[in-house]
Amino acid sequence: MKVGDIVRLKHGQMPMRIHKVQQGRIWAMYLHTVCYPAQGRPQGDFVPYETPKEKAPIMTNPIFQTLAEPTRYGTQIATDSQGRIVLEMKGTPSTVEAFEPSAIKEVKPYTINTNSAAFTTTEGRVKIGDLLVIGDKIQRVTKLDTEANNAPMLPEKLHRLVTVEV
Repeated sequence: MKVGDIVRLKHGQMPMRIHKVQQGRIWAMYLHTVCYPAQGRPQGDFVPYETPKEKAPIMTNPIFQTLAEPTRYGTQIATDSQGRIVLEMKGTPSTVEAFEPSAIKEVKPYTINTNSAAFTTTEGRVKIGDLLVIGDKIQRVTKLDTEANNAPMLPEKLHRLVTVEV
């Protein structure tokens, strides 16, 4: 490593520029602040800074199921000029079909509501009225199958309080 290189601390994320290298020590200063003076640390505390790579976009097109039997599934790709939802149907070969909104339903994860939050979980894991210890809070299950979007997962290790009438 040499003067001018962009580095970061081994256990850090912020980029720093090397200002001085001497006797196995490096003096570097954060790029985006002037508040901190150059830091003199052992050379082993630094690693080259790599620009974070952009993550590939996550496809978020909703999945729908048909209400008529047999149930089929498809991914929304458009809405046509008549207001129908155009789906690319799952299967081999895949086909493209348009449906009236009343003929299909969006597939959503199984979610529950507690007195203060919504959580994604599996059906049958909890029931209405259960008292759950989530983090440092006690929460009561108030609704099941709420079809909430973007609800965090209910923790895998979970404690349910059992009450006894006294």
